Parts: sequence; structure tokens; C-alpha cells
Amino acid sequence: MALVNQGFKVRDAAVSPALLPLPTAGATVNTAVIDTVNQGVGDFLAESELSLKAPALTSTQLANTNATMTYNIQHVSDTNGTWVNLFASCIVQTGSTNGAVAATFTSRLPTGVSRYIRAQAVSAGSNAADCSGSSMQFDLLM
Repeated sequence: MALVNQGFKVRDAAVSPALLPLPTAGATVNTAVIDTVNQGVGDFLAESELSLKAPALTSTQLANTNATMTYNIQHVSDTNGTWVNLFASCIVQTGSTNGAVAATFTSRLPTGVSRYIRAQAVSAGSNAADCSGSSMQFDLLM
């Protein structure tokens, strides 16, 4: 019998933060922190995958010029430390006459990931508008 990899589909509600409203114009929001309990390089992390879902935004929320919504996944070894992007910006939505389409970024936890992980959304640009009526979702899937 052949085994088929079904991917990572199980969301642990106790670990993954809920939906998070996007920021207002020119602001930044951060999800709740996920604690991987990883103590350093070489620790075993069960196979898991991060998933960041960015919603579609209207042309009112994300104007066609000088407006972006950038999504980052960040990590840090101590929550009092400086958060660092784990990947390059995961998703950058730039405004168009139709707004921006929904997007999903998924990746396995990389080697050397720090203990604490969070997602961040940054609204920027001179035409940035209030996007708080839409929400992003950040999950740790197993």
C-alpha cells in the first residue's frame, strides 16, 4: 500500500492565534505569540508548518497608488528581545484599481528557528487606508 502525504492540515486551536484584524492606515498589528518551546539549535521540533493567510482587500482599503500591506513572520528567543523576520516579507499586497487578491504563505519551520513566533501586518504609504474590517489568519499546522 502506498502512503500519500496529505500535508499539514490540523490546526491546534490552543497553539494558533485567532483571526487578527488588519491595521488602520499607517499602523502595525502583531498576532499573539506562538511558543514553540524550542530551546536552541539542535532541538527537535515536530514536523509542522506555518500558514499565514492574507485577505482580499478592496480598492478603498488598498488604494491603487502609494499603499501597501506587508505581512511578516517573525521570531525571537526572548519576548523582551528584538523581533526579526524569519523569512523575507511573506506577502506584500500593493494596491491596484481592484484592490488586492487574497494570498497564502506556507512554510515548514526552518532549522534554527527561535522559541517564539508571531505574524505582523504593516500598512504603509501615503494612500494607506483603514483595513481593520478585514482579518489575517496565522496558524501552526501539524
